[in-house]
Amino acid sequence: MVFGGFFSTPYQYLFNRITRQSLHDVIVGTYVVNIDVEKQAVGNIWKPHYVLVAIFLVAAAVAPIFTGKLASKEPFANLLDSRKALMENHTVNFATVSYGNSTFTSAESGTSETTYVSAQVSLLENDISNEEFARSLATKIADNYPDALNKDVIQINLIYGYDIGIASRWNSHSHRFSPTEL
Repeated sequence: MVFGGFFSTPYQYLFNRITRQSLHDVIVGTYVVNIDVEKQAVGNIWKPHYVLVAIFLVAAAVAPIFTGKLASKEPFANLLDSRKALMENHTVNFATVSYGNSTFTSAESGTSETTYVSAQVSLLENDISNEEFARSLATKIADNYPDALNKDVIQINLIYGYDIGIASRWNSHSHRFSPTEL
């Protein structure tokens, strides 16, 4: 519903010129008025606007049915298994796993490309510089995501900190491993 509202609000703002009501105005029955004009006639909203807004809302409600199945297919399934394996550790608060590539170009050495698997791991204890712990997490990724062995680097970013709304502090340490070492 959030995405339906996200697309409906700018649509209404841009194309509903008669009443100048956006989605939230239509819902609560308010209008935008010019305070310099003593009396203003408020027109009726064009009926197809309601239809288009309804289509946005229905499409946003139905889309997760189709996109939810994507997570169970390759390559996401193995990435989710890797994330689950990382989350089983009692000192891990939250983890994400992703893969990609980066390209570096210089005039002297030309262009080189590095493929990687990266994990962002938020810890419950301040143990971000523990290389053996990071290596054990990298090994879990390699065990659960077979394609990790075909990458150049497995990077583990250990993060520890807090955010209490009015103050926050985060520390992180990045550990890089060659999949062939694991």
